Amino acid sequence: MIDFNKVNFEQFFGWVNASNTKLLKSSAFRGTRSFYTELAFFKYSDNQLKHVGLEENGRDFVIKKTNELIEMKSLFGMFKKDGDCNPITLKNSHPNTKQKKVRWTKKSIIKTFDYIFLVDTKKMSMAYSTWDCVYNRLDESCNEPKVVLKKSDYTMIVEKVVPAKVDYNVDEMFLKIGEII
Repeated sequence: MIDFNKVNFEQFFGWVNASNTKLLKSSAFRGTRSFYTELAFFKYSDNQLKHVGLEENGRDFVIKKTNELIEMKSLFGMFKKDGDCNPITLKNSHPNTKQKKVRWTKKSIIKTFDYIFLVDTKKMSMAYSTWDCVYNRLDESCNEPKVVLKKSDYTMIVEKVVPAKVDYNVDEMFLKIGEII
C-alpha cells in the first residue's frame, strides 16, 4: 500500500472541490471528471504511483514500490450517513458479453485490482478497501456488477479535508475544448 502520510490531501481535494460544478457533475462529463480526479490524486501522491487508467481496464494505478493494483471510484456522496457506501459499479472487471446476451455471474468477474480507493467528492473524504471485500459484496441480482460496501468493509484514510483553494475555473478549461475544435 502507499504511504498516505506522503499524500497532499488538501491539494488533491482542492482540485476535487474545483470540479464540483454543475457541468462536471453532469452525465456527459462523468468519465472526464473521474479521469480528472485520478490525475489529481496521481499528482499529489508524492510519486508513489504510476497512472494506468487510460491503458488498462479495471484499474487506475500501480504502486511503484510493490506493483499492487488500485482502482479509484469517486462519487458525490460516496459515504451515506450510516457509513455504508452508495452502490459502486465495476464496469471494467467482467468479461465482454456484447456478442452474446450472457448474464454476468460472480464467477465470471475478473480480478483487476488489489485495492479500491473510495473518494467522496461531497464530504472530501477518502477510504480504501480490498479486492476480497469488494468481491464478497458483489450483488448478483443487478444487471451490472454492483457492490455496496458496509462501513466495516473499508478503512477511512481522511475525512472532511479542508480543500486548498484553487484559482482556476475548471468549467472554463473543459469548455475551451470547443474552441479548439
